[in-house]
Amino acid sequence: MQSFGALIDSRRPLRILCLGAHCDDIEIGCGAALLRLTGERPVDVTWAVLCSTPPRAAEAHKSAARFLRKARAYEVLLEALRDGYLPAQWAQAKDTFESLKRLPRPDLIFTHEGGDRHQDH
Repeated sequence: MQSFGALIDSRRPLRILCLGAHCDDIEIGCGAALLRLTGERPVDVTWAVLCSTPPRAAEAHKSAARFLRKARAYEVLLEALRDGYLPAQWAQAKDTFESLKRLPRPDLIFTHEGGDRHQDH
């Protein structure tokens, strides 16, 4: 089976954007894929989470460091939107997504599955 990373030009780092509503969503949803990709080739990752609190933000930074220890580079972006209230915070969420447009264009984007029924996803 061909890996995701083999589908992208291998002469430069693979750019990955991970989007999660909550601090553990990225780990649960694509942690294994990130571990595999960072082990196969140079990878630059943006790890973005919308809902966090100071304790959960600290957990997210530690978790990202563990999952991305083999990455060439990574950045953790954490917003402090209120958990469970994301539908009522569309303006703040939209501002976050607009800010992501300033980043280099990702080759891969990992985020929630379209049929996910959690109100924040």
